[in-house]
Parts: sequence; C-alpha cells; structure tokens
Amino acid sequence: MFTETKSRLGWRTGASRFTMKEQLELLQSFDPAERAQAGQQLVELGLTRCAELLLDHAANEFDNRVLAAVAGAVVQAPPKPKESRRAKELREWAAAELERSALEEAFMGSDPDAVAFPPEPDFQSAGLEPVPEPEPLPVRVPVGPVDVVEAAAVPAPVEYRFEVPEPVAQPIEYRPAEIEYRLTEQPVEPSASEPIEYRFEGPAPVAGYEVEAYEPETYEPAAPPFISWRPPADDDISGGTNGDAAGNGNGNGHDPGAGRERLQLTPRG
Repeated sequence: MFTETKSRLGWRTGASRFTMKEQLELLQSFDPAERAQAGQQLVELGLTRCAELLLDHAANEFDNRVLAAVAGAVVQAPPKPKESRRAKELREWAAAELERSALEEAFMGSDPDAVAFPPEPDFQSAGLEPVPEPEPLPVRVPVGPVDVVEAAAVPAPVEYRFEVPEPVAQPIEYRPAEIEYRLTEQPVEPSASEPIEYRFEGPAPVAGYEVEAYEPETYEPAAPPFISWRPPADDDISGGTNGDAAGNGNGNGHDPGAGRERLQLTPRG
C-alpha cells in the first residue's frame, strides 16, 4: 500500500512538472491568446508553485487582455489555508489589476472591434462591366527526348585543317659579355724632386773646414737636408768677429770643442 501511494505521488509530480514546463514555453509565445491560456493553466497548477513565475511575467507583459485573463483566473482560484508570501502578493496584484481595468474601461470604453474589410463592389447592380482579368503568362513546356530520326537529320560537323609551317632554326649569335674595366687606386711613388739650392748667410768659414750635406734619416717629402762642418785640427782660426753666447768665441760663432755641428737649413723663397 505504501509503495503504491508513493508511486502515484511520483507520477503526479512528474506529470505536473511536465505540464508546467509546457505552459512556460507557451507563456513566451507571440500570440496573446496562447499566453493568456498558459497563464490560466499555471494558476490551476497552484498559486504557491507558480506565483513567482506569474509575477515576473506580469511585470513584462504589455497586452492588457493577457493581464486581465491571468488576474481573473487568480481571483477565481479558491484560497488555501497555507499560502506562501508570493502567492498572497499575486492575489493582491490580481485584485489591483482588475480594478485598474474596470476604471480604464469606464473612462475610455471597451477595446474597439477589429476593422473589417469593405465588401466587394457589385458591378451588375450598378450596370458596370467587371474588370477583365489579365491573361495568364505562357507556361514553358518541357521538351521530351529527341528521336533517332530527328538526330540523324542534324548535319555532321565540318572539320577544317590549316597547314602550319614548320619552324626554321635560327642561327645563334654568340655575344660575349661586356667586360667592365675599373681603375683601382694604387700607391704612387714620389718622383725625384729637382735639386734645391740652399744658401747660408753668415761669416765665411776659414780654410780647413770640412763641409758635408746629407739627407735626413727618415724620409719626409720636401724636407730640407742637413749641413755639417768640422773645424781643422789646430785651434788657430782667424777671421770673424762674433762669439758664441758663452763668450768663448773664435770669431765665427762656433765652439771648436763641440765637435761636428749639424744645422738644418730651410730654402728661401
């Protein structure tokens, strides 16, 4: 007995859930009549179970006819001793909606009837000829299979032949690639310079001096040579009146004890 009662309760619960899901899908329909019918079916399933869904839908519904149908079904539903807070709010909303609809109908009247299409004109009673209907356009008839006799009457294709001359071998002309010559910068040896005459202005050396001229040790372009002279063996040198800076002169500004003297000259002009 307990198992049978439990199975019946489970079957009823599953059936009500399926019906509730089906009505929720109809509640989102574009047809106002289907939405109103779905709202009434949800009210029959129980206000406590469907109060939350109906309140959310009523806040977004824009058709007054659907709102009036749902509100009428909620008001007509018998009250139960233990109803949820949302069920009581749904009953309050239904009463306020019916009152608003009654006031709106009293001041503005009921909804106007749908506009009917005008009747078709009676040409015979007015003595007029009806407008002739346009002729239908010709229908394209499909072509059936072609017979063998008709296919044989079709002329055979004509074959045209054109003579094409054979290609003649052309002589090949060999042209070597052009060679490009470029001058590269190479070091140029210095050319022999012309002899330069150097003149030394001063007191003429006395007889016995050895004069020697030679180039510098390191090569420098346009560098003047060195000139050196050596005094004679004896210290008896005459001539000249100038002495050195130390006062030990011998008449020509040269110290005999200094040995070989080197003097680098620069050319004039």
